[in-house]
Amino acid sequence: MKTIFSENRITYLGILFGAAAVTLAVYGAAWISDDAFITLRYVSNVSNGYGPVFNTGERVQGYTHPLWFMMLLAGSVVLKDPILAAISLGIGLTFLTMVSAGLAIASQVKKFEDSMALTGLFGLILIASNPWLSFQTSGLENSMTHFILTLIAIECIFFQTAHPAWLLALAGLLVLNRPDLVLLVIPISLVALARGWQRRQFGAVILAALPVISWLTFAWIYYGDIIPNTAYAKMGIYTGWDGIRQGWAYFLDWATYDTLAAGSTLIFTGVLLTQKRSAPTFSLAVGNVFYILFIIWIGGDFMRGRFFLPVFFSSLIAGILFFASKVRAEKSIFSSEAGILVFVLLVLYGIQHLPADPGRTINEAGIVNERAFYPQYRLDYYLRHGTIINPYLDLNFADHLRSYTDLCGPITIKYRNPGTIGYFAGPKVNIIDTLGLTDPTIAKLPREYLVASHPRPGHPDKHIPLEYLRNRNDLTLLPDWKQAIYELDCSFLTQIQSD
Repeated sequence: MKTIFSENRITYLGILFGAAAVTLAVYGAAWISDDAFITLRYVSNVSNGYGPVFNTGERVQGYTHPLWFMMLLAGSVVLKDPILAAISLGIGLTFLTMVSAGLAIASQVKKFEDSMALTGLFGLILIASNPWLSFQTSGLENSMTHFILTLIAIECIFFQTAHPAWLLALAGLLVLNRPDLVLLVIPISLVALARGWQRRQFGAVILAALPVISWLTFAWIYYGDIIPNTAYAKMGIYTGWDGIRQGWAYFLDWATYDTLAAGSTLIFTGVLLTQKRSAPTFSLAVGNVFYILFIIWIGGDFMRGRFFLPVFFSSLIAGILFFASKVRAEKSIFSSEAGILVFVLLVLYGIQHLPADPGRTINEAGIVNERAFYPQYRLDYYLRHGTIINPYLDLNFADHLRSYTDLCGPITIKYRNPGTIGYFAGPKVNIIDTLGLTDPTIAKLPREYLVASHPRPGHPDKHIPLEYLRNRNDLTLLPDWKQAIYELDCSFLTQIQSD
């Protein structure tokens, strides 16, 4: 008994050490992304009593992650700083994810060395991925997505959907965290529904769906739509093969600069697809395939690797847990199959480091390493200086906007990068978001209004009707409007109102 207790204690210490090491790596790369400031402005407006809106008095859902938004709101109440709350949540969820995965592996693999080998392999593959390291913080929803996927994989691989209501609840939370992830969990949700139906667990299934139903009801009543406005803005900017070509370029960029992650995704998804006798395991892999095809079909994204992170993490955690279940049956991880797997992964890691990472360079497909693109959005810089610097925008202008509106009252301006400027300028500055992410009128303008026939992914710049800007009292229509802001000339407001 004493020996068993000692072995367990050593295993738990090993899990905590591994989780701490991965979390430390994430902390070292911690930052806040420009896109996150859109959601942080919503958080700030709630804190200031204006409700979950981007512009005061305009009910538009300009964020795609309701669950993450609510977590940011709670974190901001505790830490009193939305930026620190966003980064801290990412770091904390990293630790919880690694501990959960480690404990799940240890519950199946009794030998210390086998448990640590699998846990270590899992952690090393993760921290070798620059996109994974980047977006565990960044203020976006990825860290929460990965934590939920860990719980889903544990239920599917080890318990074979023995708790269908619990699995459906997790799937619902995942969708609330990012709606398009419904494609990833549709297959496993159907399996869980079938299991729940067989066991006549109708009440539990309905209860599991309540979070999603509640949010959709709120969104319909408050925002007037259950679809985030960002979907209207971004979907449809590519047509037919144009979108698929852009999506394929996004996949190739990921495979070039995050080769180990891309290769691991294909390897583990392939392994899981061979397990047709296990409906939950097979369904997870099918969901991965659906999601990969979906990302390619919509044209991907401009942030390197970010949209592929859910399927990368899903395949990796499910694959590692699957091998843990095999170790339980075969008593050892050290086999020829394991050796071949590790060799292939090492080759992929070597290939990953052959091409030179262009860093802050936006490539021909419009894709960039977003964390490198904003070097002074990093946590260490924010902690030292108490602010961030955008090398492409004058954020001091946000301070002038705030001073102007404090003296002269609310104004409306059009701006292409609404998040960072909007957050620092404050709630009295209403922003006409020219990308349409937070503006339903601009979001729903047809394709012929696009500035470019093939826009950069995630950047659907459009020609905005002049009449719309006039009706919104857009201050930027007047000459010398910036000078009036700098000079705190309140009389300038009467000019836009009279015009």
